[in-house]
Amino acid sequence: MIRPYKVFGGLIHNDGQQVRCIVATKTKKRAMELLGLKPSYFNDYWYESGNKIELEVALKSPEKVFISKNHYSTVKSDYIELTKTKTGVCEKNETFEI
Repeated sequence: MIRPYKVFGGLIHNDGQQVRCIVATKTKKRAMELLGLKPSYFNDYWYESGNKIELEVALKSPEKVFISKNHYSTVKSDYIELTKTKTGVCEKNETFEI
């Protein structure tokens, strides 16, 4: 049986600001790996999204991390792909390492 992708959403700090972040993965464990988050933080502050815009954006590019310019955007163009630095802190314009 093939597991379907789920879209997880939560808030992270990026460039000194708190931003909405989404990622499509098959498991919570994989989402935590991609985001570099501990299980306790992920379980307390992240959830499976049902937002139509978030589902469309994240499912189009599974296992890629996206942030929104606004906390809860209703426009697809507000989402940009996020990359990860060597320090594990999410930043824009760096190579994303899996």
